[in-house]
Amino acid sequence: MFSPAHVRAFAAFAALAFAVTLGACSTATPEAPHTTPTTSEASPGAPASSQKPLFSTEKEALAAATKAYAAYLRVVDAIGRDGGAGLERLRDVTTGEQLVSSTDSLTYYTEKNVRATGTTVFDSVSLQKWDARNSSASIYVCEDVSDIDMTDSNGKSIVSADREDRLPFIADFETASGKLSLSHKDLWLGDNFCQ
Repeated sequence: MFSPAHVRAFAAFAALAFAVTLGACSTATPEAPHTTPTTSEASPGAPASSQKPLFSTEKEALAAATKAYAAYLRVVDAIGRDGGAGLERLRDVTTGEQLVSSTDSLTYYTEKNVRATGTTVFDSVSLQKWDARNSSASIYVCEDVSDIDMTDSNGKSIVSADREDRLPFIADFETASGKLSLSHKDLWLGDNFCQ
């Protein structure tokens, strides 16, 4: 049987980050979730990127980050439905620290013979910061896992009855292989804007 702590952690994680509740939470002091988006300026003499930027406006940065986050959640949900098989799919939507964290977290499914059903959704997306020069962005996002169930090998739900179904996150994206990919995701430690 799974401990209540395991079930609670992995149920929230199944929402879309999976990795967040297993140790990817930052201890950094959070910024206010309604800050004005910023773009960084290139320092004089810094080499220009050889790739064309993925976006050049705040609106384009938000749209690109939102699209990348949706792609990430689709892959995580699919891996959960497949019982943890196909972890290599994460390479298409994550990079760096998030690739490692998501891979480590999603191995839980194969180790414990768990499967997920349902679809993770998100809303309340706002741009925290963006940088057109480096095609990077950060967003605040509210994840909703109320449709996600996780079942053991006997088909019994292992989701805690007191699971938080809506959680706030800050998600960072950077360019990898010519597209925007999730590079880091943390549970938002400030006021819960998902209420």
